[in-house]
Amino acid sequence: GTGSLTVVASQGRPDLMIAAAEVYWESYRDYQQRKLTVHCNVTNTSLNDAFNVTITDSFSVVGIKLVSSMPLKIGDVGIDASARFTLKYHVPVGVSWWLASFSGTAENFGTVYDYS
Repeated sequence: GTGSLTVVASQGRPDLMIAAAEVYWESYRDYQQRKLTVHCNVTNTSLNDAFNVTITDSFSVVGIKLVSSMPLKIGDVGIDASARFTLKYHVPVGVSWWLASFSGTAENFGTVYDYS
């Protein structure tokens, strides 16, 4: 027999989640300069592909400063997929944990979505 296959692509705003995966001092020099390396994963938890994912900024509590250059282009993150990226922060002595917020953009079918 014969049949047909119809592929329907989902359009809409991709749901993206960012979480820290690894946190460490990359070298003794970085430790002395208080430059902490943070590997993060951005995960697409939606039914929409995310194209040209870009991190435009990271905000933290007072005293924590982003050292990495922005914007940071991540690339495409497919449905149920993740992509890893690395940021460096200046972390003052005495800080044992903090929360960071991110802003960025992603595209889906020609529409650019803002995440702030």
